[in-house]
Amino acid sequence: MTLPRWFLLIAFALACAQIGCASTPPADAAPLPDGEPTVEIQRAYPPAAGGLTLPTADPARHDCLRLDSVLFGLAQADDPLDTAQALGLPVRDGRIQVIITLAGEDAEFLSEYDAEVGSRSEAQVQAYIPPANLCALGSDDRVEAVRAPDLVSSW
Repeated sequence: MTLPRWFLLIAFALACAQIGCASTPPADAAPLPDGEPTVEIQRAYPPAAGGLTLPTADPARHDCLRLDSVLFGLAQADDPLDTAQALGLPVRDGRIQVIITLAGEDAEFLSEYDAEVGSRSEAQVQAYIPPANLCALGSDDRVEAVRAPDLVSSW
């Protein structure tokens, strides 16, 4: 005589409720530490030469919202031009090359930031900007984004 399947399921559920089905650590396991777990976040871009590191960006930053993390780090660096050169970013006449995505069609306002505008393709503008003006440019509502240029590495 076989028992109905529902009876077996009910018996199993009652047994789990009585003894518990959760896995328990072994008796000789080390106790878990109190507090919140923390994780080290590794920097992914770009590999720095000579042990050079950029300041870690504050995730709650309210300035320079439209700057990518590399340019934000450069804006916070003690010597942004040397840091940019060490990272392999193009530097010319005291300015760092950036790619600006405009929110509109007008690019004339970039002269307010002492920008040396190079090429343009629709909303994308390549320009050289003084490092002291990066945060202000990244806060301008006429700008959607400011990022470091994509770099090509040769083999």
